[in-house]
Amino acid sequence: MRSSPAALGSLLLCLFLLAGPVVANGAAGDGGADPSADLSGDLSSDISSNLSGNWVGTLHAGQSLRLVLHIIDGPEGLIITMDSVDQGAMGLSTRDITVRGDSLSFKLRDIPAGYRGMLTGQDSLEGQWEQGMNLPLNFTRGDTLPTLDRPQDPHPPFPYVSEEVLFSYDPARVADTLEPGKSADPQRITLAGTLTLPQGDGPHPAVLLITGSGPQDRDESLMGHRPFLVLADHLTRHGLAVLRVDDRGTARSTGDFAAATSADFAVDAGAALLFLQQHRRIASDRVALLGHSEGGLVAPMVATAHPEVAAIVVMAGPGVPGKELLQEQQKLILEAMKLPAPDIARAQEHQRAVLELLGGNLEGAEFQAAWDGFLQEAYDKLTPAEKTEISGPADLGQLPGPMKWMRFLVKYDPARALAGVHCPVLAVNGEKDLQVPPYQNLPAIAAALKAAGNEDYQTVELPGLNHLFQHCTTGAVAEYGTIEETLAPEFLDLVTAWLQERLGVKGS
Repeated sequence: MRSSPAALGSLLLCLFLLAGPVVANGAAGDGGADPSADLSGDLSSDISSNLSGNWVGTLHAGQSLRLVLHIIDGPEGLIITMDSVDQGAMGLSTRDITVRGDSLSFKLRDIPAGYRGMLTGQDSLEGQWEQGMNLPLNFTRGDTLPTLDRPQDPHPPFPYVSEEVLFSYDPARVADTLEPGKSADPQRITLAGTLTLPQGDGPHPAVLLITGSGPQDRDESLMGHRPFLVLADHLTRHGLAVLRVDDRGTARSTGDFAAATSADFAVDAGAALLFLQQHRRIASDRVALLGHSEGGLVAPMVATAHPEVAAIVVMAGPGVPGKELLQEQQKLILEAMKLPAPDIARAQEHQRAVLELLGGNLEGAEFQAAWDGFLQEAYDKLTPAEKTEISGPADLGQLPGPMKWMRFLVKYDPARALAGVHCPVLAVNGEKDLQVPPYQNLPAIAAALKAAGNEDYQTVELPGLNHLFQHCTTGAVAEYGTIEETLAPEFLDLVTAWLQERLGVKGS
């Protein structure tokens, strides 16, 4: 995600769960050295040989973010990677590394940000973080590195059984071709996952967890958190079997993630549903779906295609078309980043134009020509200073996912699938969710279900929680990794009790 006002195209913000790291922006401040005037120092005696090792600093940008530089003085020059510890973003690569005299500068390869600092002592770098605006950031050398505290992560021994599972299928003929184990047939997809089962032979009621956007592993690992691991543990301790799987083309699952849309992920979830229904220890008529974020869009698709689904939990899922959601999401996130109102208005105007093009009817070469022309026109309107922040017009068109996926999402209206859902539905959002705001989406979900004649649905807005269902201060994306809590207890209790009731499990 871009935080620089100049990079307008990339303010088409990551939809739903972020697939990559975000380093926060904030208000400019005083303090720290200003290395910008000192980059023309004595090149014959630079500091490269003195920089090898680990460097630890804290960026104060609305919240405190602990950063670590890993610097190696290799035969071809410095190699630098960076960890944003509190955001769970590790090994971020860098480019344009420059050492002049006592000064060091570099840019991050995948984020429009960089650093300029001066070595002010053997173990001290003083400088500024540059990301649209400058913030003071100092590093000190040290081998004691900060770590994340995730107190809700479960640890063995567990009071339930955990099985590693593999099943393969032909996406075009899932119902006829589901097989256990891994297939060498390139036409087939193999999904890898973990099935947790309560003690006893069963048959047990079960829940299939469906991940949010981006290539997610079975635990939905994000910014140091593993929400699906925590959720699966909690549900299984309360009498529910749970299956969670790696997305196609991710971790141990095969397939091409980049070529898939939400509709393809619904096919994958349908195969996972069939696997559960055929498992000897699962009650096939008591299987529910729980989808988070984009998974909350996918779950109703699966339930419409498989009316035997017993219940659905829509966890921060969309109720309005992607075009509407993205526009509101962008505004809320940029406001939380405290960007000036004119920059937000400018970004919103640009995004409206982007969404119109993505949601249009042009295809193939016609679409590509229109897209390239649009980016060039947007680039030509930037000031010379703004152009220095990006590499060219294509940088204005960076999307939070593959083009095919993005175009589907922009055009898709969740009401289409919700109209075919007649099983019980719980739709739950956090009050401070900036990515799928509850005031926009919960009423739309309720309206679609009511219009379809569904008589067993409930919408719940949980106070003080964000898109990941953590207790938070602002709901800003940059907070996610800095919060120790993975899932709020009231969220876990609500979902567990609701599923127990709908799937016939005695409360505990």
